[in-house]
Amino acid sequence: MKPEEIAGAVNKIIEEIPKSDRIFLGAINWGDLGCSQIREIREVWPYGDTDVSYEVTVEEADPSSYQLAAWIEFKMSEEHGISISVRLEW
Repeated sequence: MKPEEIAGAVNKIIEEIPKSDRIFLGAINWGDLGCSQIREIREVWPYGDTDVSYEVTVEEADPSSYQLAAWIEFKMSEEHGISISVRLEW
């Protein structure tokens, strides 16, 4: 996936979280919550350039809102087949 596609997918996952479940996810500014940065991570040694994952920064959430990060990671793997790690920032 291209970076803009990853950002769009992450933002769509966020938008689709039911409002009734949002209270359980921690201190989050839902109005401005979204993907702000993507880093591509390649494993190049010792196996060569074979494994790619992404670090996605989502802004406007308490960094300790681990349930939100875990949900986004799970949905990206399930729906798009890519490995990401989510970093939350205010």
